[in-house]
Amino acid sequence: MGLSGGVDSSVAAATLHRQGYDVVGLTLWLMKGKGQCCSEGMVDATRLCDELGIPHHIVDSREVFQREIVDYLVSGYGQGVTPLPCSQCNRAVKFGPMLQYAREELGCGMRGRSWGAIASPRATTPALPKTPKPGATNSAAP
Repeated sequence: MGLSGGVDSSVAAATLHRQGYDVVGLTLWLMKGKGQCCSEGMVDATRLCDELGIPHHIVDSREVFQREIVDYLVSGYGQGVTPLPCSQCNRAVKFGPMLQYAREELGCGMRGRSWGAIASPRATTPALPKTPKPGATNSAAP
């Protein structure tokens, strides 16, 4: 489960865990320093995983974040445009690389499209439905 430490991913992880899924928390380390993007979130995500009793992995993604987001942002401003770093981050840093890491490094083989969950169902648990997040306009998940 991609965990930012925020409410949405925390509730999704807790819900899946309560429904009987074997949930693994995965948080990306994007930047260093207090108050920076996701710094406090790593602490919150770790606390949540400890409370739920689930494994938690922090993946050092600072280089890819610098290259794909920070450099992209600076370049865009230099060209006189206003880049959209969050949408670029979702594509280039979070969803693709995070899912790849979960599959290859952690052996996770299932994801829920509604919140980007990555979980392995226990033998008696039905499959997670593949439905888009309410209000989403694009049902195709990476």
